[in-house]
Amino acid sequence: MKQGLHKPGDGIVSAQSGSSFSAEGADYACGDQGGLLTGLADYFRNFSADALANIQLITACCGKLLNAQGAFYSRQVEDKLKFFATWNTPQEAVLYEDPRGRVCDDVIQRDSDEVVVIKDVRTTPFWETDPHLKPMGVISYIGCACTLGNRHVGALCAVFDHVRDFSNQEKALISLAASVIGSEETRRQAENALSSAREKHNAIFEAALDHIYIKDKNFCYTALNPAGEDFFGLDESQVLGKDDLHFFAPESASYIHEMDQRVLNGAVINQKKELADIHGEKRDFHVIKVPLRGQDGRVEGICGIARDVTHTRLLEKQQVQMRKMQALGALAGGLAHDFNNILAAIMGYTELALENATCGSDNQDELEVVLKATERAKALVRQIMTFSSKVRLEPVSMDLNREVRQACMILENTLPGNIAFELNFGKHLGRMKGDPAKIGQVILNLGLNAADAMPQGGTITFKTRAQELPLESRPETQDQRPGLYLMLSIRDNGCGMDEKTCERVFEPFFTTKDLGKGMGLGLSTAFGIVKSHGGRIFCQSSPNKGSVFTLYFPMLAPEPGSSEKVDFLDADDAPGGNELIMVVDDEDNVRHLARTILERKGYSVLGASSGEAALSLFSANQTKIHLVIMDLGMPGMSGTQCLERLLALKPDLKFMVASGYARKQDAKGMASLGEVPFLGKPFTVKDLLFKVRQVIDQDQE
Repeated sequence: MKQGLHKPGDGIVSAQSGSSFSAEGADYACGDQGGLLTGLADYFRNFSADALANIQLITACCGKLLNAQGAFYSRQVEDKLKFFATWNTPQEAVLYEDPRGRVCDDVIQRDSDEVVVIKDVRTTPFWETDPHLKPMGVISYIGCACTLGNRHVGALCAVFDHVRDFSNQEKALISLAASVIGSEETRRQAENALSSAREKHNAIFEAALDHIYIKDKNFCYTALNPAGEDFFGLDESQVLGKDDLHFFAPESASYIHEMDQRVLNGAVINQKKELADIHGEKRDFHVIKVPLRGQDGRVEGICGIARDVTHTRLLEKQQVQMRKMQALGALAGGLAHDFNNILAAIMGYTELALENATCGSDNQDELEVVLKATERAKALVRQIMTFSSKVRLEPVSMDLNREVRQACMILENTLPGNIAFELNFGKHLGRMKGDPAKIGQVILNLGLNAADAMPQGGTITFKTRAQELPLESRPETQDQRPGLYLMLSIRDNGCGMDEKTCERVFEPFFTTKDLGKGMGLGLSTAFGIVKSHGGRIFCQSSPNKGSVFTLYFPMLAPEPGSSEKVDFLDADDAPGGNELIMVVDDEDNVRHLARTILERKGYSVLGASSGEAALSLFSANQTKIHLVIMDLGMPGMSGTQCLERLLALKPDLKFMVASGYARKQDAKGMASLGEVPFLGKPFTVKDLLFKVRQVIDQDQE
């Protein structure tokens, strides 16, 4: 705090005698002969809870007891002075003003708490710098700084229209009154802080999305925020005074009371728990409870915050299930790839053996049995690949309603007469991009599954709609890319499933059917197909309440002039040729099989067991090689990397990919190669020969 503008001797007299005065009420050594302090004490009996009213009372008291012309309490407000309390002062003086040059500001800025006395202000610079002195006719002045904490915040003063001296009692009066105002300022500040804190707490209480409540020692609610009203579906007045037996199932209410008793004993509760309401509906909550203590430290009640985390828990379970399915898919895809390489050799060599077998011989029949078995194995592996999303799709713009209608016609002709069908199609549904054969397979699988759940008969309902995801009502769709989707739901009124079974329905080889009645691949195949279309599939079911499978497919934006793909036409006799072909595959059996098939049809063949070997072989025969057949999943240099190196050497090189599946990392790399001819393993002799001829002949006149 800076020193005042004027020093003693400039017409200002300070109380600096050997007498002492303290704000606690000690008086000057001469005592209270005039009864001024006693008179001030009489005014204290009229104090109220309003600090500002008390400050006004003290200011008026000083003016009256000192027989002053006027009295006022000026308070610092930021960089200005404001007259907070006045007595017998002109109204125009109650203003915000620039404090520079004012007597009161000088009193506030002083380092000491001593009373400041000015016997005749006309002899001081204040007569010219303080604009209130002349208009009010002020001649004498007495004042004292008021303290808030450890700093001066205001000044209490009395002014007179004549020159006069001031006794120690009068100085003690102004000093004590200033001290009382400081106490009231402190109390006002604390009350304002408390009021502000209450307002903030009330704002948080009212605006919080979590359920906040207070209970008494009898477990009855005494306060509830709006989120709590929404939770109970009741007004606060309908909840207060009641315990949890009115709102929760008996078992859940008993558990809540047990936890509340622990809180009343001083414990803090922080836990997640599934609770059932009075209607039996179960939901998951994250609950925090703390004891409420009184001023004596004793527990008087419970304060709790509850958050409904049911949706979050469902999303977490969905994420765990998705990771589980991804792991199973990766495992299934890897196994399918290895099986395809094995099947390719078995199928190819069996076909070659059949060509060499004499018509009608015994071994011809046996070879045909082997070939049929490999066809069945090929179909089984393809289902596994479909689950792992490694199957190659033939996507076109398609009408979902049309595919559902066609699948229902097949189901109606296949299933018993006690199975009824109900179609509920959305109008102007829009189109999606997909493989009609695969989507049809999904609908058939789900329809057959629904029929199996209703051995005594029932109804299968197919419903389609256009919906925008994610849906707030379906928390499991929250991680789906936002946009328009086609929704297909397939509902039955069969036996249903429990929660644990429902969580596993999409796992490969999981089935609830009797031995020999299913392999457990139908729903896992549907899962893989939907996922490969960029969609999602969910299952909801309860025992004896039926099941509903809901599928979401991205809606296709209209593309005028788009055309459907046309399959390559097959022929009875596979074509041959005389070109030089390089076969790159790390599987010796597959590589040798391709060489044998191609050489029998007149082609010349070079074989390479790795990408590195292929580069070396190609460099030596670059001008002669017409076609490269490349496997993708090879150790070391991948097929994609090898193709990129080969195309750098010969940009117009013709090539095709033969693989058990296109791994994600290779598929991303292949995007830079444009449209890549693809032959899936295992392949038949005709598949290989027709594809080779098609690739070699493309772009030729």
